[in-house]
Amino acid sequence: MKKFLVTGTSSGLGRYLVEELGAVPFQRTDPLETVRHQNTFYDCIVHCATDTRNNITSNELLTYYQSHIGLTEQLTQIPHRLFVFISSSAVYPDPFRPNIESDIIALPYNPPLYGLYGLFKLLTEKIVSHKTHSFLILRCVTTVGQTSRLTNVMKVLQGSPSPLTLSADSSFNLVNMDQIKRFIELALDQDITGIFNVGSTQNATLKEIARTVGSQPTFGDFTFNVHQMNTDKIRSVSRDFDKNTLEIAKVTAEKFLKN
Repeated sequence: MKKFLVTGTSSGLGRYLVEELGAVPFQRTDPLETVRHQNTFYDCIVHCATDTRNNITSNELLTYYQSHIGLTEQLTQIPHRLFVFISSSAVYPDPFRPNIESDIIALPYNPPLYGLYGLFKLLTEKIVSHKTHSFLILRCVTTVGQTSRLTNVMKVLQGSPSPLTLSADSSFNLVNMDQIKRFIELALDQDITGIFNVGSTQNATLKEIARTVGSQPTFGDFTFNVHQMNTDKIRSVSRDFDKNTLEIAKVTAEKFLKN
């Protein structure tokens, strides 16, 4: 069996991968954790841990830096075959064009949508690509699954009675945790490396998602629009991503009903 080390395992994708892959969870709050792993070889390190805040004070800057850059530099020193970094579509400054992996991203971001978080994700990508011999960078959109936190879209998928903060016109692009797990396994089996946009073939509004899964939420007023991404590259190596957002929403909601 392949040996996995996963960060960010308290919830979300990291927790899911630990459960599904039998991975070793990395305890980032322990200052000696990196030392404990330096004599162990891992087939794959999956770095999911992050700080999603986009607004911080100057007093928090060093901690924010450590959460992104410092932790990643430590992880790259642990012996491994493949390093997988879970990045974000927020690295792209323009959310309204079909961004592709080969884009040269201009800095600073203008307008500063997702500016700080996107910038640090991009910096972390550079650390990974320069300090590892074999890497897979996955620029993910909205990831959904059994271990996801109760966000607006997850409330819709679970049929939660809690009111939403987002409007019916808010747009999403969904990818299921199952798809990401399978792609990581495929990358290990076929030596796939590089940067990939990870998402569905087509976005959908929150209203369309609710209608597809038979949910009747109370919508809010704030409109959110996910970044648009071109997914031709990942679809060229995995037909698993030939699905649109509504198809992913339906499959995910059905799993919640079964459980």
